[in-house]
Amino acid sequence: MPKDYYDILGVPRDATDEQLKKAYRKLALQYHPDKNQDNPGAEEKFKEVSEAYEVLSNPVKRRQYNTGGFNNRRTGGNPFQYVDDPMSFFAYVFGTEPGSPFHRQRYSTPASGFATNFGAPALIEVDVNLHIFDVAKGFKKSIGIPVNDPCGNCQGKGAKKTEESKICTSCNGEGKRKMFSSDLHIMQTCTGCNGLGFTNPEVCDICKGSGVFTTKKILDVVIPPGVLDRMVFTLNGKGNYSPQTGQRGDIFIRAHRLAHPLFRTDKADVYIEFPLDLKTALLGGKVEIPTPFGVQTVTIAPCPQPNCTLRFNGMGLPLPPQTKDGVSEGRGNFFVQVKVQFPQELSDTEKKKIEAFADDLKYPAQERYMTAVKQVKEELKTWENRAPDLTKQEEETVNG
Repeated sequence: MPKDYYDILGVPRDATDEQLKKAYRKLALQYHPDKNQDNPGAEEKFKEVSEAYEVLSNPVKRRQYNTGGFNNRRTGGNPFQYVDDPMSFFAYVFGTEPGSPFHRQRYSTPASGFATNFGAPALIEVDVNLHIFDVAKGFKKSIGIPVNDPCGNCQGKGAKKTEESKICTSCNGEGKRKMFSSDLHIMQTCTGCNGLGFTNPEVCDICKGSGVFTTKKILDVVIPPGVLDRMVFTLNGKGNYSPQTGQRGDIFIRAHRLAHPLFRTDKADVYIEFPLDLKTALLGGKVEIPTPFGVQTVTIAPCPQPNCTLRFNGMGLPLPPQTKDGVSEGRGNFFVQVKVQFPQELSDTEKKKIEAFADDLKYPAQERYMTAVKQVKEELKTWENRAPDLTKQEEETVNG
């Protein structure tokens, strides 16, 4: 079973961002490995708490988790396991709080102007419109997506060394320093060189200090059959490059089912209105009906009632993918809403033909109706015969 991230953090499903962060802070400090060196299980709990908060604190990932959207996994494990380095994530979250020893300051150097702020790479969201046939058989298409890549001239740092540049003595050229708070320690961006590892930098003349340049990448988007409207898929590590983390973000693919003039869908079930001619309605027969998988020949029994619905099990869309491989198991149903068609005009010859046999036809529903009408007439007649007596009794009651 998938993990219940809300239960892991001990918060309700409608928890606010502040409630989520408060719960994560409490549990992360409680289970931090540096405070639990004699407890091997604490590290696993720390990872689990970090994983839960990383998903629920991100609006896109939280929506995906709440709706049970299928995820294009990097591995065969948890579809929402985004946290590769819980310690760095811990530093990232705790560094946002002013007053914290891990607080991330924003440095801007007017002389250089290159990007040095710590931050996760911006997420990329792509909307993909799906025809009903795409939902039935799956979707595979190459699409161009603008993506930030690291600048090759400065290796994504936004700056390059000059003749005056020297190795940063604060971090020994590492670009990071170990910070301490109580019995915890984490790595933070060096404030002496803003994470570059050297001093006296010069703005990269290729990326103009951003550390990245935008290119159009052609990505193969594969969406399995049976996807629901607004279901989200994730391309892990295929998104924008972040100079601050040295990692790539994710690309979120959101599927949209397009409306179809003939078919109406409800999850895996498909509905269609079928205009049935009068002859087939009376005598029955085989008719061709379009489905998302092609035209099917089905048999209509004689005399179906007008506006009835015929159900064909297992002829609908694939069920939403549930397995880790995105495989759909089973299909929904196909419903044919029969609309018996009557001719708009009849010639004199056609009228005579109908009159020749119409009186001999049996109509059970009409017979039941006429029997009920006859009964109502008899009840009404009985009531009318009793009416004068009832009026007389009412008058005596009033006068009495």
